[in-house]
Amino acid sequence: CITSRNVEMLTEIRLENFKCFKGLVSIPLKPVSVFIGPNGTGKSTPVQALLLLKQSIGRGSLDPSGPYVTVRSLSNLITAIPGTQSATIGFSGSLVINPPSDEGEAEVSLEFDYNLTFRGDGSWDHVGEFRVGNLRITATRGSSGAPRVEPQRLMVRQLGSTDTRELHFAPNAAIAAPVGINYITG
Repeated sequence: CITSRNVEMLTEIRLENFKCFKGLVSIPLKPVSVFIGPNGTGKSTPVQALLLLKQSIGRGSLDPSGPYVTVRSLSNLITAIPGTQSATIGFSGSLVINPPSDEGEAEVSLEFDYNLTFRGDGSWDHVGEFRVGNLRITATRGSSGAPRVEPQRLMVRQLGSTDTRELHFAPNAAIAAPVGINYITG
């Protein structure tokens, strides 16, 4: 049950060899984050990275010329360091689901990480990880392979109950980017 009392937030943006960012750079985010610095130092680059992901959802790979960001080619986004052939855009966040209290359900906190690595040759890899408590589900998809989800099944017990239920997870083939997970009751 998703209600207006849910809280979702990006907590970090990660860029690796993306435009002016050399190596891996982690940018922590708060409810209000402000980037300050001289012109040409990359203040807008994290926002451009997220907009690039947004305009590419459902396309299977990054779309370099869309409504939010336009670049000549994806290889222009990879840092110009000799030997560097790939770049990564990633983010982390959380979703807290607060169900109505009259249903007697506990608050659920979901944390997630997502990384998209793309290369100058046009190949790419998506990796998404979702965590609820000690439960960890990883979904991956690459330009050269079928999507995968691990684990594919779990045995769970509802709080306050002795009944167990088997949950099955499968890649969502309808979602091209980012990776998706279908929840299938068993």
